Amino acid sequence: MLRKVFGIVMGLMVLHAAPAAGQQILERLVMPGDLTASHADLEATCEKCHLPFQKTSQATLCLQCHEDIAADIEGGLGFHGRQKSASQEECRSCHTDHKGRDANIAVLDTLTFDHAVTDFPLEGRHVGLSCTGCHSDSGFKLEETGCVACHADEEPHNGQFDNTCGDCHSPAGWSEVRFDHAATDFPLTGKHTEAACRACHVGEQYTGVSSECVSCHLVSDIHAGRLGRECADCHAPEGWAEVVFDHGKATDFPLTGRHQNIECTACHRDGLPGSPLEPECASCHRGDDIHAGLNGNQCQQCHTADTWRKSLFDHATDTDFPLREGHASLSCNACHVDNVYEAELDAACVSCHRGDDVHAGSMGEACADCHQESGWSNATFDHDTATDFPLTGRHAMASCQQCHANDTDPAQTPTQCNSCHEADDVHDGLTGDQCQRCHNSEGWLVDVTFDHDLSAFPLIGLHALVPCEQCHLAGTLARVDAGCENCHADENPHGDSFAGGCGQCHTPNDWSFWDFDHDTQTDYPLSGRHADIQCEACHQGPLVRATRGLHTCADCHRADDVHEGAFGASCDRCHTTDTFTGAVPQ
Repeated sequence: MLRKVFGIVMGLMVLHAAPAAGQQILERLVMPGDLTASHADLEATCEKCHLPFQKTSQATLCLQCHEDIAADIEGGLGFHGRQKSASQEECRSCHTDHKGRDANIAVLDTLTFDHAVTDFPLEGRHVGLSCTGCHSDSGFKLEETGCVACHADEEPHNGQFDNTCGDCHSPAGWSEVRFDHAATDFPLTGKHTEAACRACHVGEQYTGVSSECVSCHLVSDIHAGRLGRECADCHAPEGWAEVVFDHGKATDFPLTGRHQNIECTACHRDGLPGSPLEPECASCHRGDDIHAGLNGNQCQQCHTADTWRKSLFDHATDTDFPLREGHASLSCNACHVDNVYEAELDAACVSCHRGDDVHAGSMGEACADCHQESGWSNATFDHDTATDFPLTGRHAMASCQQCHANDTDPAQTPTQCNSCHEADDVHDGLTGDQCQRCHNSEGWLVDVTFDHDLSAFPLIGLHALVPCEQCHLAGTLARVDAGCENCHADENPHGDSFAGGCGQCHTPNDWSFWDFDHDTQTDYPLSGRHADIQCEACHQGPLVRATRGLHTCADCHRADDVHEGAFGASCDRCHTTDTFTGAVPQ
């Protein structure tokens, strides 16, 4: 303890005797720790980094040593010149020393560091790289930021362009070339814009390259140099097939129609467009001449350059047989067999269509009297005026062959209905062959005209709704017995009780609609509650004639007699048909 006090006293004496030297000694005595390894040689000279008792001047001393950082701050370059806080705050706020020899006083957080505040903002493929991909472990400050600093091994141009990679390439990738070839003496047009640089600049030779077509395309010259070196006189940069040679102006044979789209070598087969050719069609198309030369070599008299099929020959004016309707769409050799056109053809229809004549010649050869050139089916024959059988209804829609199936002479076809419809006759001929008396040509079941009301059995009520065959079994329309029991025997609940006929009580509207009058047609008028009861309540079983003897009340009401027969069977002496109660003796 005494030693410490003695040391302090001696220090104060020294400071008093020599203020400057004493201050240095005191500062060394109070030094907070060893300097980092990079500053170790400054431990004995505190004044290199500190002015006595003046912290605000410390940054000035730092920059006097670190001149490159000072220059960056002065010029607004690098991290310290671009990062605002680095140029305004004290150096010690980030780089705190006296932490020991192994301390890192230039701490950098690589995860949050903003590379945009450096002289090399990260763009394109640089963004995804790790820091160590460009910065070695020795530090993050790079002396050289040119492309070749990192990419020297990838530079294929052998140093022809120094360190100016950015003039042509972009950070997005080497293939993203942005060199403007238009700034050279050979602007890229047509297919040249799609070519890779090496396609023309073989061996990465970018200077002294010839711009003549043959310098690159000599091997593609199908003319083998016989037409000179000025390829552009005929061809365009869009492709060899894009020929700019004007055949019409430069030759006596303008290219029209399909000639415009064919390859030069299709005519100039020796590859020499300059060689003269015969302009006649046959010189190229002799093998296409289906006339085998019979019509001469002047093909253009009938055909055009568009197609062989399109002929200029006008059949309407150049012959006596104008082509109309169906004939207009036929090929020439459909009539002129073997393409022989000089021989005159017979204009009669049968000369070509004898095999199509369904009449086998029975109607003569004047086919046009009935048929048109638009087609055989479009016949103009008027059946209504030319025959005794006008076509009406469904007959008007039938084809000729449906009636005239096997007739060589249609005039002999019978007109009776059963001559065609015998198989359709559901009456089996029992009603004769005058079908038209009931039926019409619109259809067998359409508006049948037979009036049953004029027969002995008019159809009324429900009878009007039933089909004919329900009464006329098997389609036979012969007279049928009109008695109800002939059709309704199975529906008769009375058996033989009423021989007088069902019509005495029932109507054709329905069995339940009956009009029997018990008051007038029997000896027992129905009154009171008798008027509302069903027939079966009194007439148990069949309604036989014997039931007429049941006239006493006891016949039906014996079980209801509370007097047990003591007053006889004449209940009506005291009771009425309205009710048994409330008896009034008569």
